[in-house]
Amino acid sequence: EVPQGPILPRTQLNLIIAFLSACVLGVALSLSLDFLRPRLTTANEVSESLGLPLLGVAPRVKGVKVGIDGAAGEAFPPAFREAFRSIRSRLLLSRDGAGIRTLVVTSTGVGEGKTLVAGNLAISMALVGRRVLLVDGDLRRSNVHTLFKVPNSPGLSDLVAGTGEPMTAIQQSAVSGL
Repeated sequence: EVPQGPILPRTQLNLIIAFLSACVLGVALSLSLDFLRPRLTTANEVSESLGLPLLGVAPRVKGVKVGIDGAAGEAFPPAFREAFRSIRSRLLLSRDGAGIRTLVVTSTGVGEGKTLVAGNLAISMALVGRRVLLVDGDLRRSNVHTLFKVPNSPGLSDLVAGTGEPMTAIQQSAVSGL
């Protein structure tokens, strides 16, 4: 008997096998990328991985492109300002809070809010009567001067280069004590 159709290729069977294989491969790839990519997504993960207590979490503020004014950042939502008050309280009421004299705000990437966090935390500390010296240590993209609307020069780079005096580099902001 003459066959009614070709024996090979079995297109329908091949398509089903290819589709199932692609689904399994896609799931395996996405799971492996999720496990291999180190990242911290929740506040609890940060605390557990560093082995340090978490001071607080500030909500993400989008679209705010203004500086911090003397009224403790009235351009920001109340939840944002309250988050920094909470962080300040945890710092001051912690076991070593009375002895804290230096605090570093850093991150691994550009545009993650270091200047905004440092500025708001400095304002929060100054509002309770602490004397605060906020040093912008970012020599490539310094932004604290734009946030507080103060002159950029003389600054830390002038002090490092030896062309400026420390007392001339300190600028008073609109916030008392900062």
